[in-house]
Amino acid sequence: MARSASSATNSHGSEDGNQNSRGESSSQAQEQVPSVPDTGKKLKANCAKCYDCHELIPHRLLYICHDEICYGYYQEKNLTYHTPFHFYENEKVFCSRCSFVGNHQNHQDMMKEAHPVATKLSSKNKDLEYSFRKLAYLDPEDLVDRMIIDHFKVKQLPLLPLANYLLNAEDSEEWEGRKKMLDDFKETVEKCRTVGADFARKQAIKAMNFYNEAVYLVNETIETDNAREKSKEREQRKRRDSHKSSKS
Repeated sequence: MARSASSATNSHGSEDGNQNSRGESSSQAQEQVPSVPDTGKKLKANCAKCYDCHELIPHRLLYICHDEICYGYYQEKNLTYHTPFHFYENEKVFCSRCSFVGNHQNHQDMMKEAHPVATKLSSKNKDLEYSFRKLAYLDPEDLVDRMIIDHFKVKQLPLLPLANYLLNAEDSEEWEGRKKMLDDFKETVEKCRTVGADFARKQAIKAMNFYNEAVYLVNETIETDNAREKSKEREQRKRRDSHKSSKS
């Protein structure tokens, strides 16, 4: 019982909560946070380092601690991460061994899976949602949008449930794949609008040039024809006048 009490005290720190299970102060524990390399260079696609043992662990097997007096306490913040990778890079996460057998075993009921939190904070991206709301808006003054409105008889494109689509990803790699699909889709639609509008403008200029050229050619031809007819009339009058003079 004494050993158990001692272990519990160490896991939560001293009575004033200033030490962790290894006898380190919270400031010392923070100083020992391993430097995290750039995503995609040293971290594998679905792995991150356990804060305690520094082993590279799949994201789905990592946990966060909700024990407020633990050195590894995860405090919920009003933050938005661009990807789950950024969450794992910036937060203290622990493998299952350290969570349930190691330093956190005495409050293992406070250890929760990190993946749902990582995907939740990454999926609720206000900038992303705004960009897709803007994408769904059809501008009647835009050439391509005007064609969509007239041809498909719609006033606005349907909004995509982005948060749910990203949130339900099985792991970080799948999340990244879904996010890439959204980015590619957005880029394609924007490119279609830009290229379509540019093509329409070029075709409009080309059509106007041809039309103006045709108008000029037709008018010039008519003027030439009129001048020729007038010349013929003058010649005819001259011949008539000459004929009358010869008779007199």
